[in-house]
Amino acid sequence: MNLSEPFIRRPVMTLLVMISILFFGLAAYQKLPVSDLPNVDMPTIEVSVSYPGANPDTMASSITTPLEQKFMTIEGIQSIFSTSNTGSSTIVLQFNLNRNIDEATTDVQAAISRALPQLPSNLPNNPTYDKVNPASTPILFYVIRCPNMTLAELYDYGNTFLGERISMIEGVAQVTTYGSPYAVRVQIDPEKLAAKNVGLDQVTQSIQRTNVNLPTGTLFGKRDDFTIDIDGQIMRAPGYGELIIKNQNGDLVKLKDVGLALDSVKNDKFFQTYVTKKGFEDCIILSIQRLPGMNTVQIVKGIKATVKELIPQLPSSMTIETIYDQSESIIQGVDDVKLTLIVAFCLVVIVIFLALGKWLNTLIPALSLPLSILGTFALMYLFGFSIDILSLLAITLSIGFLVDDAIVVLENNVRHAQMGEDPMTASLNGSREISITILSMTLCLAAAFIPLLFMGGVVGRLFREFSVTIISAVLFSGFISLTLIPMLSSRFIRPYQHDQKTRMERFGDALNDTMRKLYEPCLRFALNHRLIVLGVGTLCIVCSGLLFVAVQKDFLPPDDIGFLEGYTLARDGTSPFLMEKYHHELNQIAIQNPNIDSILSVSSYYNPNDGIVFVRLKPFKERKPMNTVITQLSDELGHIPGLNIYLSPMPLINLQVGTTATALYQYSLSSIDRKALYEYGPKLVQKLQNNPAFAQVSSDLRIHQPQWDLRINREKASNYHVTAEGIENYFQYAYSNNKISQINATVNQYDVLIETLPRFYRDPAVLSKLYVTSTTGNQVPLSEILDVKETVGPLTVNHINGLPAVGISFNPADHIPLGHCLDELAKLTKDKPTQVYGQVIGTAQVFQSSFETLPWLLLLSFFVIYVILGILYESFIHPITVMSALPPTLVGGLLTLYVFQQTLSIYSFVGLILLIGIVLKNGIILIDFAIHAVEKEGKSAYDAIVEACLIRFRPIMMTTICAGMGGVPIALGIGGAIAQNHISLGLCIVGGLIFSQLLTLLLTPVLYYYFETLQEKLRKKN
Repeated sequence: MNLSEPFIRRPVMTLLVMISILFFGLAAYQKLPVSDLPNVDMPTIEVSVSYPGANPDTMASSITTPLEQKFMTIEGIQSIFSTSNTGSSTIVLQFNLNRNIDEATTDVQAAISRALPQLPSNLPNNPTYDKVNPASTPILFYVIRCPNMTLAELYDYGNTFLGERISMIEGVAQVTTYGSPYAVRVQIDPEKLAAKNVGLDQVTQSIQRTNVNLPTGTLFGKRDDFTIDIDGQIMRAPGYGELIIKNQNGDLVKLKDVGLALDSVKNDKFFQTYVTKKGFEDCIILSIQRLPGMNTVQIVKGIKATVKELIPQLPSSMTIETIYDQSESIIQGVDDVKLTLIVAFCLVVIVIFLALGKWLNTLIPALSLPLSILGTFALMYLFGFSIDILSLLAITLSIGFLVDDAIVVLENNVRHAQMGEDPMTASLNGSREISITILSMTLCLAAAFIPLLFMGGVVGRLFREFSVTIISAVLFSGFISLTLIPMLSSRFIRPYQHDQKTRMERFGDALNDTMRKLYEPCLRFALNHRLIVLGVGTLCIVCSGLLFVAVQKDFLPPDDIGFLEGYTLARDGTSPFLMEKYHHELNQIAIQNPNIDSILSVSSYYNPNDGIVFVRLKPFKERKPMNTVITQLSDELGHIPGLNIYLSPMPLINLQVGTTATALYQYSLSSIDRKALYEYGPKLVQKLQNNPAFAQVSSDLRIHQPQWDLRINREKASNYHVTAEGIENYFQYAYSNNKISQINATVNQYDVLIETLPRFYRDPAVLSKLYVTSTTGNQVPLSEILDVKETVGPLTVNHINGLPAVGISFNPADHIPLGHCLDELAKLTKDKPTQVYGQVIGTAQVFQSSFETLPWLLLLSFFVIYVILGILYESFIHPITVMSALPPTLVGGLLTLYVFQQTLSIYSFVGLILLIGIVLKNGIILIDFAIHAVEKEGKSAYDAIVEACLIRFRPIMMTTICAGMGGVPIALGIGGAIAQNHISLGLCIVGGLIFSQLLTLLLTPVLYYYFETLQEKLRKKN
């Protein structure tokens, strides 16, 4: 059968088909979106609730738990993570990958509505939700500064003028403003209140009555009507100082007599700073997150265009600076892969020229490269894919073997021309011999990637686009090799005359003859000493299994995108003012590091004793590698007494979930027995900190927060006519940062807050100075009716799926793979109490589940290849002959990883799959020729396989070297920072090809001889 004959005889049809591929490929390339990675976002919704002043236990029991119980009934829910802090609660709902996020949002809203009757009636606002994972990586950070504005004014510009406009852009999920809005802060002196016989509740009620904005109606005259407008609102702090809070027989008590009113911010106890080599500056920070599944580059482009339009409307003294732009690292990563692709293309073309010796003969197979790639782009557009790091990596890897089929076809046609046939006859005869071989090679290589399509979960979603892209490229390559290459050969190959060969042709022939002369005696030795070769093959099977166990496992190495995130943690009970000092010292030390460009520092944003820093590094070529920078910074910052710093690279792909992770990976403990959980959690943290495999170990267990345990002496309280409600209201007004009134301004709404003067909330010994109003109107000292006991309690309460939980975050130590860490973690947790359940979550869980299925995926790949070869050969035995190349291939790839101290990551696993496909193609080239020689020419098995090996030696070496050259630029890490993570993939391909080629050229002929001889004996018996 000659699959190529119609295309050889109809050149116009062939050219039009190729022009169509070229046209649609170029059109698709222009329209393909640019992204970092395929969409692997888990559908996630964050629910937030605010209840100012409530302690974490109250938040957990009265708000978080009722909501969690309703959320658990939602269809498709995978996990629920919650964190209850003082005055706020965050619940993160993660759904199955196939759950539609919009439908899930509707279900969440319905669940919140069902839970409302069980929530406190005095919640200031109903629970809110956003379609965003709070642990996901922001795509953009803006810093807004202005020396002439207060932070409250900056917040208005940042949050309202910019943030709200940005949040309207399609694809933006959430804009977080690190800052606080304007508020009037009324600070009261309790001693002066008592002296004036005024209660704190009276002050509150006076403000609420005098700061109003009610509908006041309209006057209708005979000819005109008039809208009534009364200045019932007090817009700024000075007006509140003049408020009369008591008028007894003309004796006026104004607010300024018992305290003061300040133009302030809603939360004045967290601090954000922009740090550069020039100094420190207060700022507002905008952090922007995208919706799951949306394209980062397109979103950032839209954001920048919007900001550019808004800048002319801002004050000229205001500065908006981009500190982190994920699209830049994406484009840089894509450009790196493009560079790798170009280098691989050039290397492959050089190899073809060196082997064939003529530019025309080089150009013919080289045409298959751009056409295959453009055809792949057309299919990518049809499937809704994007140009991202993985899809371009797939095309780069394809470069090495896309030309294989074309080389085999051209080399066979040239061989016929060298035998004296005219170009048309040589192309027809050569294509007839090779077309089924090409079909077999193409289908087997495509089949090698089918198992990647069956990978489940996040990794399956991540590599589905990769595998479909590479399968598409393989199929296009096979099609072009069976159509365009034979047609061009029939028109452009010149009749060969040995005395007219070019110098390069003679060089290529001489090189091939020399290598073949070295190979032939080795081949005959192997065929004459078959048991030795079989022993080596058996040893390869054993070694591949041993190496698979011995090579360290990793998931996806952290990408160096030039941005670090660090979490700071002080002891429980640390004041936000002390935390600000800690951050100031941290920033002073860190900014001196020569690798750092700038720092964003936010202290006490979530809890008083923690903070977060975002560190922008200098460009990749101007600094040390990220791991080195992290090690340096950790050493430098580790000497700040009282403060722990946990640094991690900002991940390009973040599979973390929940809100408590302070490192790349997380292990979670949960139990219904809270006491057992809280006892075991710190013990495990200590074990991890003492184990050299782990770094940056931290826990979200915060149970030592100093607390005032106030006990009401109810008998005395009754004697003084003081109620428990009155006491709790007093503390709510004095210490919960409670909103008591609202200012409705032109653009925004602002709060009026009430509290004591700072000296009354900074010293716990002030209880004797506090007075509560009795039901008779008298001021009663709280020290008379309250007994104070200082205790400790939780600062946060965490749940996983409704159970109390402790999250432990960690990074692997330098040069330690994730697989080793998880093995160590399994050993360290063998003694955990039976009532405590432990599990890795987030990225570590994805890694663990993925590598459990990898051996089965390899077996599935082998089975699919066997089935395809069996169908093509109509034989149960010869597929095994071809697949004899697999053990040496696995040994070569795994041994290379082991020698170069690389890990078996998802990238290097893909390299193993590629190796299998490439080496199988070589086996098919040999076996096809040998089977034809036995069945059609009547040769013996020995003579047939020897002739096949010697005649096919040249195309096998050419295809192998080309495939290896496709992996060389990847193995060398050519490109920027992101290219360094793909080195293991390139090494696996290059090293595996070298090792496997040496063995398979001997092992496959021996097995063919054995199996063909066995078949002959069986045929004679039948």
